[in-house]
Amino acid sequence: CRRMTVPQAVVPVKIQEFVKSNYPEAKVLKIEKDRYEYEVKLSNFWELTFDLNFNLIDMDNDND
Repeated sequence: CRRMTVPQAVVPVKIQEFVKSNYPEAKVLKIEKDRYEYEVKLSNFWELTFDLNFNLIDMDNDND
């Protein structure tokens, strides 16, 4: 079963740049935005949280 990726046009450029520079092999599987932050789930099991200014504020690896 192949995981679906989020279309690049939906991902803010600053987040695309961060992912490409830090995780070049990873794809964005899911992105959510609320009033305070963006949550980004990557194909390499990392979940990244950015504030609304695109500063990384949290990282979690779900590869348990």
